[in-house]
This record gives sequence, C-alpha cells and structure tokens, in this order.
Amino acid sequence: MKSTKSFARIASTLLCLTVFAAASFAKNHPLNQPSGLAVASNGDLYVANEGGNEILVYAPSYSQIAGKTITQGINSPTAVAFDPQGNLWVGNLIQSETQDEYLSEYSSAGKQINPAISVSNFETFYPTLAVDGVGDAWILGVYKGQDCVFAVNAPNAYPTGLIDTLYIQTGNYTAVAARGPWVAFGTLTNASWELTGAVLTNYTQGYFGSSESEPSGVVAMTFDANFMLYVAAQNGFGDTGIQFINVPAGGAPINNITLNYVPSGMAADSVHERLYVANSNTNQIQVYSTTTFQLLTTIQ
Repeated sequence: MKSTKSFARIASTLLCLTVFAAASFAKNHPLNQPSGLAVASNGDLYVANEGGNEILVYAPSYSQIAGKTITQGINSPTAVAFDPQGNLWVGNLIQSETQDEYLSEYSSAGKQINPAISVSNFETFYPTLAVDGVGDAWILGVYKGQDCVFAVNAPNAYPTGLIDTLYIQTGNYTAVAARGPWVAFGTLTNASWELTGAVLTNYTQGYFGSSESEPSGVVAMTFDANFMLYVAAQNGFGDTGIQFINVPAGGAPINNITLNYVPSGMAADSVHERLYVANSNTNQIQVYSTTTFQLLTTIQ
C-alpha cells in the first residue's frame, strides 16, 4: 500500500513538472507576428512565428508542444505548407536589400532534410506558400519589380531547387492555396481556382456583407481535406469576411464568418472541423468551427 501511494505521489509530481515545463516554454516562446499556418495529418497546428524566427507547434488541445519547435534554418518565416509525403515546407524572408525568399524542407521530426532553395530578387509580403498533390510548391510575390507566380517543380525530386516562372506574370496576386490537383490564386479583385496548368473557372465576387458592388480583395486562402476552399476577402470599406466554396462541386460561395481584422494566415483542420485564423497585429490565432461557424477559442 505504501509503495502504491509513493508511486502515485511520484506520478503526480512528474505530471506537475511536465505541465509547468510546457507552460514555461510557451511563456518563453509566445506568438509574435504569427503568419502562415498549416495543419499536419495528426491535427497539430504549425505556425510561422515570423517575429520569433521559429515554427511553433500546437496540439489539437491548443497547447504548445515544446519538443516540436523548429529554429534551424528559419529566418522571418512567413509561410508553411505540408507536401504529400508529410514533409513541412517553410517560406523564409531574408531581411536584406533584395528581400530574397528561400524555402526550407523539414521531416515530420522537424529535421531539415534538403538544402534551402533560394529565389534571388524575389519579394513576398504575404503567407503565399502552397504545395499541391504532386509536390510542386507555389509562391507568389514580386520578382524584379514585377508581380508573378513561381512554381518550384517537385521539390522532393529536385532537392537542389529547379525554379520555373509560371505562365501567370501579372495580376496583383495576394494569396495561394493548393490541395491535390487544385491550385487557387487570390487577387486584389477576384479569386480564381485552377487545375495545375489549366484554368478551370474564374469567379469575381462582391463582398458578401455589403449591398455595395465593392470589389473583393483576397487576403488569405486555404483548402481543407475535402477540397473546401476558404477565402478571406476584404471589401473597399475595409471589412473582412471568410467565404466557404465547394470547389469540386462548383458551388457559389457560402458567407459565414465576419472578422474585424485582416488575417495574416489561415489553415483548415477537417478532422476536428476547425478553421485557424492568424492575426499578426494582436499576436493571436482565432479558432472557428466549420460546422457552426462560431468562435471556439483564441490561442495567445
């Protein structure tokens, strides 16, 4: 009996120490300009913590996982995305005169597995990295003063980095999302979703919350595992809302969530039916239900 009680006390002490250590780590690694978001297959949330020069990881319980934080090869990360093999790709912004962008690849264990792919003279100020079903990485921004889209062809097949300029050269692109064969681009005036290499359809939508015919400027996009596309758009009055679009069915946008800020990144978790929305101004991530469209909690 005595040994059983002693074991219970030891177990309780270890649990308290673990909780304390996790809380202490989170305190020392707070959200600091959270930008791009991505959800792993197990439901863990990966956050490009731009101001902290790190990738933070949160469990589905919203607690930060200390052992999964990534710092190696990270420099002002603005975007994160998973490829079909479960590897994590990170878009880093080098703070220099040229504002060069480079990509880093990490295994599920958080270890860097390929040399960084550098894109010289490429400027990006949005969380714009997406990886499609064949492993091609898509980035948008400005190259030598010109709006453009870059495709990094099958990064796993070409770890040294084969960079191609995509056929789309202009258009004020501000967001990109990819899932399976689908790649979606958002612009200042519309959202278009495309099959790789072929335009499927193009929509121009007015802002959902206004009777005015104001153009809708896309500020963030993400797909869930069921190919539902989530589009955060802002109207000419500065109001922001999130539309849900069933891309394979070609349905009209469903208007469900209104925000009082411009999101710096989004990610959808189909298993837990959640939508994560980052706010770099307040250093928070809001979590919404994709079934009730209500705010579930705020990570801060």
